[in-house]
Amino acid sequence: GSEGKRRLLEEYLQQYGIRLVFCPSNMMQDRGSMHMKAEIEQFLASNDPTVCRSVVGVATFMDATIAGADELARLFSVPCNDAATSLCRRNKASMHEALRSVGVESMRQMPTASVSEATLWAREHGYP
Repeated sequence: GSEGKRRLLEEYLQQYGIRLVFCPSNMMQDRGSMHMKAEIEQFLASNDPTVCRSVVGVATFMDATIAGADELARLFSVPCNDAATSLCRRNKASMHEALRSVGVESMRQMPTASVSEATLWAREHGYP
């Protein structure tokens, strides 16, 4: 369960001298991150200020929690990604478009929900 996964994460981080000070109760579930806001605010309000000041970084391990990690890092005032780029780091189509917009060659793609549209696009672009 989540508690076992949390313990494994704590043990792993300890190998590198990192102490886990906050871990949302549903960290290991891919359910998005907006529901964590109250839990984050409660942690910040109820914890010893020295603990909150000792945070040096925020990491996430799932695409679904990127926006929450960005917000948490901002709340802790630690170096973080620009929240305006959260979608680009979660949505691969947006990521490739952002890369192309700054001149970085990236995969050609066409977001669609239609198999026939995707098949036609693939043929037109030389995909087998």
